Amino acid sequence: MKLPGHRSLAKLSPVLKVAGIYAVVSALWIIYSDAFIDSLNLDPSTLTQLQTRKGLIFISLSSLLIAWLVYRALKVQDKLIKRLMKTSQQLQQAGVFYEATNEGLLLLDTRRRIQSMNPAAQTILGYREGDLKGRRLSLLVNCDQTSAFYREIWKQLLRLGHWQGRIQERRKDGSHCHLWVTINRIEGDGDNRYLVVFADVSQLEESNTRLQRLVHYDPLTDLPNRSFISLQLENAMIRAGRWNRKVGALLLDLDGFKTLNDSLGHQAGDELIIAVARRLQNHFGDKCLLARLGGDEFLLTLEQMHNSNELYQLAAQVLDVIKEPFELASSQQIWMTASIGTSIYPEDAGNPEELLRNADAALYKAKDSGRNTYSSYSQELTEKAQQYLSMEARLRKALSNDELRVHYQPLIDLQTGECKGVEALMRWQDPDAGLIPPMEFIPHAEQSGLIGALGEWVLSQSIKDFQGWLDLGIDPGILAVNLSPRQFAEPQLVSQIAGVLKSTQFPAERLELEITETALISRGDQAESDLRRLKSLGLALAIDDFGTGYSSLAYLKQLPIDKLKVDRSFIKDLPSDVTGGEIVAAIIAMGKAMDLEVLAEGIETRAQQEFLTNQGCPTAQGYWFSRPLPADQLLLWLKNNQQTTLPQPL
Repeated sequence: MKLPGHRSLAKLSPVLKVAGIYAVVSALWIIYSDAFIDSLNLDPSTLTQLQTRKGLIFISLSSLLIAWLVYRALKVQDKLIKRLMKTSQQLQQAGVFYEATNEGLLLLDTRRRIQSMNPAAQTILGYREGDLKGRRLSLLVNCDQTSAFYREIWKQLLRLGHWQGRIQERRKDGSHCHLWVTINRIEGDGDNRYLVVFADVSQLEESNTRLQRLVHYDPLTDLPNRSFISLQLENAMIRAGRWNRKVGALLLDLDGFKTLNDSLGHQAGDELIIAVARRLQNHFGDKCLLARLGGDEFLLTLEQMHNSNELYQLAAQVLDVIKEPFELASSQQIWMTASIGTSIYPEDAGNPEELLRNADAALYKAKDSGRNTYSSYSQELTEKAQQYLSMEARLRKALSNDELRVHYQPLIDLQTGECKGVEALMRWQDPDAGLIPPMEFIPHAEQSGLIGALGEWVLSQSIKDFQGWLDLGIDPGILAVNLSPRQFAEPQLVSQIAGVLKSTQFPAERLELEITETALISRGDQAESDLRRLKSLGLALAIDDFGTGYSSLAYLKQLPIDKLKVDRSFIKDLPSDVTGGEIVAAIIAMGKAMDLEVLAEGIETRAQQEFLTNQGCPTAQGYWFSRPLPADQLLLWLKNNQQTTLPQPL
């Protein structure tokens, strides 16, 4: 508790100390010196002389004492003055920062009332300092968050002294803005104040919203695309499993569309696709999830099915609806038919990819059956089991018989042509079947539990090859290694990687791990802590196949990542694909805004390389530069391509 006048007392403190010491020493001198003289029983003449000398001695000692006390007091005062000058300089510097920073700053008192706000805060919020001074911060935050949300903020502040997150704020003119806010408690003498630091991230949020729309919705029909519907299917399967229901996939393809598109032109073809999408939406949108997978393929997903007949009845209804004539803008009528393939969870598939793949197989069966019909997927379970067991046994044999290989694809700096690193890609050299690509055996490895052993082998082998190149004086840059979704979820992953790094003495800063966006999303809230544990090893992290998942900007900002790898599906039709180009440009801009490196995958043409260079994409990989090569062939490539001369964009 502060007493009245405590500052005045503080100012008098050195004076009181000097006076107090002098008074004590003087009193002790008088008392004890007089007692000593009295004990001598001297005659009056001698006593007078002794008293005079005692007085002179007292004056001399007092002068020395006062001089020493004043010297000490001045020395302390000099230190205080220097400290005050330093504090004053720091306060001046803080004041300059407070006025000049682009971040908004609010200083709150212990009752959360605004004491001051810097110019940036006034610009962002549209208020003057006088408008808000003395008002509680809670009067401002009245947009999309609930009062419970803000109660949780202050609870965390009281408990931890810190809070950080995104808030939607209303400006003085009524418009909304998205703020990234950090609040810290400042502990003082008996009370606490709060410093609120915030930045306007509205443009990033708007860019992210547009990007999400481009990535997950078909621009022609405004229906969900393949990546979005895959996520929807996954959620539908979870709900179906919970309630012991089924999920049906109905894959539709227009019969003869290519011939019509070639004869009437692409504009007429686009009109027809839009008309089909609108008709399907009008007739079945209230009972199904609809998506356009590309070209003339549409997907209808039926949730919460009790039996298979519901899906077959839907397929018959869709065929009847498609038979009705379509009228184009030119008033020309078009008659169409469709072929449909169906697949059902859980009988036919256990995940969205398998469900769509099996529906696609059934679709081809319907086309082979004469078209204008539907066909359901069917396959003997014993055949599936035999294939699975055979693949697992062959994989175990491959691991023990040294049939696995690592190929490497260079990562190229688009500005300099320099090799910035290599990506390790696993291959299987089967004695009978030849070279087997990973997409054919990795899923089996994940299901059988072999993925951990395969992943550890790839990491060890690629590090061994990399160190061999370094020993020869060839520096490829960094080593990028993929983690499968199952690997990323393994509890012992961090200790496994740490063990390999320790045993090989490989520098962690040379290693980059790639995790797909879908794998991150499937881990939910656990993904951030998983990544931070990996990051603690000192290595770099990249999101692979970026753009195919459904991660938000706010989610990405929380992740300790270093790089975004743009999925090849957005690159393959560049530069003619306008939508793909916009998506790529948006990802590059977002990466720059978040201080993340961006790498484009699947570059196969000069036109693609020139487009990416003009958009400011820093790095890329693909067959245009080099296909994945075995270690010995990559060594020759590195020797001959220490710096690749890239064609310069026109």
